[in-house]
Amino acid sequence: MITLKIFLLHFIFYNFPFFVQIRNLKYDFEGVEKAIRFIMSSRSNTLSQLNKMTMFIFIVCLIFAISLAIFYILKSNKNEILIMEMDKRLTQKRYLISKFESEGDVLNSINCVDMEILLNFAKTGDSNFYSKFLESFPLFEKKLLLVSPSLNFNDFVLLAYIYLNFDSKEIASISFRSIRTVQNKKYLLRKKLRLNTNENISFWLKENCF
Repeated sequence: MITLKIFLLHFIFYNFPFFVQIRNLKYDFEGVEKAIRFIMSSRSNTLSQLNKMTMFIFIVCLIFAISLAIFYILKSNKNEILIMEMDKRLTQKRYLISKFESEGDVLNSINCVDMEILLNFAKTGDSNFYSKFLESFPLFEKKLLLVSPSLNFNDFVLLAYIYLNFDSKEIASISFRSIRTVQNKKYLLRKKLRLNTNENISFWLKENCF
């Protein structure tokens, strides 16, 4: 029994460095395992970040492409609308030009009063000008009242001058008013008649009140 104990002590004493190495090796394996796990975790996080970045870039590119497509669609539609408006205005201008070309013949055919006499009344500011004007254009006032019932006598007189192609300077001279005052009255008339800013009031009168 004593001999066995001595043998074991002798064995442990001489092999102690070997046991220490085995223990250290175990710790080394644990460290390697931890390192591998850390590397795998880092790689997984890196891949996750790359995937997120790729998805972000894809979404940004998609939004940009959609925005660009919408921009071109809206621009195309806007161009089409502008072209349609230009065609409409061109058609109106052609109609008015053809109407104005024949205006001289129409005015010369007036039976109630000679146009030259009417223009003389207008240029001299004669008080009978508007009554003579209505004799030549009997529907003028009625058609305007259908558009704007709020029109008064002074409005009709000014519109009659505009109808006969008198400009603001000429009207101001005839009525003894400033050009600015006449322009302001024209502006108020446009509002009463609900005309767009791009509509010529003289053209509009000839088209709607003859």
